[in-house]
Amino acid sequence: MVQETHDRLEALTELAQDNGVRSYTAQIRDLYDVIENALDSGVSRTMIHQKLVDTGLTISLRHFDQALYRIRKSQKRAGQVKHPLPEKSNSVAVSKTALLNGEKITPQANFRQSMKQIREEVENTDWAKVINDANRARK
Repeated sequence: MVQETHDRLEALTELAQDNGVRSYTAQIRDLYDVIENALDSGVSRTMIHQKLVDTGLTISLRHFDQALYRIRKSQKRAGQVKHPLPEKSNSVAVSKTALLNGEKITPQANFRQSMKQIREEVENTDWAKVINDANRARK
């Protein structure tokens, strides 16, 4: 009984390490941190994909993108942050204001107010008239 359990455990361990039977998503998951670091460094997805293909991973670019999407989605659900934001700096340069003495800032429009105005404008537009005018202008 103990030997059978040990044999099964050994067989499953071999399966987990055999890339021939593992899904491409599982294989990419093993390399995920390196892939993300390369992407963050400016290496294109197509170059990374080509390197993986050159090293023996049989995967299309579409499936590579899908695998990255699935891995990112599962990590987001798990609440894992692999690339944390840098901490705020307390340097003097950051704490200085960009305004010289006596200068004033013109307040920017409230984004929500702007969106509300845009929504109202879209809802109140006579689209049939706009389309007719555009069709007349083409003729």
